Amino acid sequence: MRNVTIGAHSFLNPKEPYILAEIGLNHNGNLDLALRSIDAAKEAGAQGVKFQSYFAEEFLHSSQEAALEVFRKCELSPDEFGKLGDHCRQVGIDFISTPLSFSYVSILDQLGVDAIKIASGDMNYFDMIEAATATKRTLIISTGMGMLSEIDHLMSQNFLVDYPLVLLHCISNYPPRLEDIHLRFVHTLSNLYPVPIGLSDHSVGNAVPLGAIALGALFIEKHFTLDCELEGPDHKMSIMPDGLKELVKGCQDVFHALGEWKKPVIQDEVPVKNIARRGLYLDEGVSPGDLLTNENARFLRPPNGINPEEVRLLKGSWKLTQEQEAELLRSHLEKSENS
Repeated sequence: MRNVTIGAHSFLNPKEPYILAEIGLNHNGNLDLALRSIDAAKEAGAQGVKFQSYFAEEFLHSSQEAALEVFRKCELSPDEFGKLGDHCRQVGIDFISTPLSFSYVSILDQLGVDAIKIASGDMNYFDMIEAATATKRTLIISTGMGMLSEIDHLMSQNFLVDYPLVLLHCISNYPPRLEDIHLRFVHTLSNLYPVPIGLSDHSVGNAVPLGAIALGALFIEKHFTLDCELEGPDHKMSIMPDGLKELVKGCQDVFHALGEWKKPVIQDEVPVKNIARRGLYLDEGVSPGDLLTNENARFLRPPNGINPEEVRLLKGSWKLTQEQEAELLRSHLEKSENS
């Protein structure tokens, strides 16, 4: 995997998944609300916050009157984004934004963002992406609406060869149907590209992000708001601080539980194994050399050195070897001494 970092977080042997709180437009064009959202995301445990940066007239055609009205209301100035970046550095959370206007790529670079996010709708806007690579800042690219052939075409571009980026599976519906999410695609992307793979999630609740972590995702992006009842295009599909806190904790728990591909010896299981496995115990009157059956012998806890995988009373009668008889006598003497 490429050596990709965002802020202090390295995706080579990470200690936890990266959780990005997508504030997006949920500040409603209000700087104070944006600042309070940053604080809440930090308190909930997110590593980064993400905004959308644009000049509405450089983003939408004049024929899109309804959309223009919404985006104008939510537009922040470069100076305001500079204040957001300063605040992020003060509280210790990564400052990330999506340029929706081409000119904002250089502005975000000047503002010192920790990474630049490319929206799903722009995954084929190669001029924008190449301009972003010129900043040398880590890229995060969402692939909503993209087929595998389009993703492969994107990743084969010269300006992305060996470039530090995070690639996100995404379904561009708000919210998507569960059957449309196809989480297994996270695993597919992990096998195809030597970059960190994550999920930009638009589903309701935290089940889908947790499943993505179980499938190998190292990065989760989730829409975030202080209040789902606020007016604005994204509030109702966003999680609030308590939900983000649960998401962070749940993703960390699943990540830590993944462990190794081959199960090692679990040291805490050893004492349990020493009492939970079974050993062979003979009824009174059974002598060495006698044939054993389920009528005159029992497999009971704790184990005593006679392996029930080897001695199979169910197969009829069984005669112990001299070594097994010696082991049974030894364990019987030890038990008598400890009584």
